[in-house]
Amino acid sequence: MDEGNREEQTTQSVTQTTQSVTQTTQSKENDPEKNIMELIEQNPFLSQKQMAEKLNLNKNTLKYYIKKMKEKGVIERVGTNRKGKWIVKS
Repeated sequence: MDEGNREEQTTQSVTQTTQSVTQTTQSKENDPEKNIMELIEQNPFLSQKQMAEKLNLNKNTLKYYIKKMKEKGVIERVGTNRKGKWIVKS
């Protein structure tokens, strides 16, 4: 194998690794459901407004994901709107 081929393979390998790391990072940042679950686990007493602010999401966007997650049985709200808490189901 000559020097040029090795350099090209190394460059391709580095590019692929960089793309993989970037995709992994973006998928974590762009997974609102996972972020919502983590936030609920940290503080189950947050309101939807507080969650939207902490996650930098529009309140209606947060409501959409919460509704989806409730329908899937991933989370549930226990108690009243003012004094209730969120539960992440396992």
